[in-house]
Amino acid sequence: MGKANGSRECAPDDRLRVPTFDILAEMVGTARCAFAHPTICVKESMPSKKDQELIDAATKAISRRYRNDWQEVGAAMRTRDGRIVTGVNIDAYIGRIAVCAEAIAIGRAITEKGDHGIETIVAVRHPKPGEHGKIAVVSPCGICRELIYDYDAKAKVIVPDSGRAPKVVSIGELLPNKYKRGIE
Repeated sequence: MGKANGSRECAPDDRLRVPTFDILAEMVGTARCAFAHPTICVKESMPSKKDQELIDAATKAISRRYRNDWQEVGAAMRTRDGRIVTGVNIDAYIGRIAVCAEAIAIGRAITEKGDHGIETIVAVRHPKPGEHGKIAVVSPCGICRELIYDYDAKAKVIVPDSGRAPKVVSIGELLPNKYKRGIE
């Protein structure tokens, strides 16, 4: 494999090659690889045993508390001090007052022991009655991406990977060019 802009080696064993344009590579701040086709090299990893523990904890949380049209998403996070904290979404008839499972988990962690950062977080969705499929990892919504980043800019997030095993990415990969207050 070729060097990415002369500085990063893009190896097939640890990089995902995604077709793109040069401008996109600049926008997300990643290197453009020297392949036959333009690509972005993104570092990714498969879930570890610790990550699978989080997926299992989120699955257990929503399995216990699932209510059709009310509680459909469960989340689990590992704080930087090693605790696993779970939450389920709170839905409402007025959608804008609904609260996502990730926000509930973050709030519980802070309420119970204080803010110790987010090592890794995951959300899973329970299928509706009669819906094909099983409980599966889902990506955080845009608001949750902002919230996760605000509470720990180095957090890892477990996300779905097009029908393959979930993958682990940084929150920065899910939210490039994050808005920050004040002077940068």
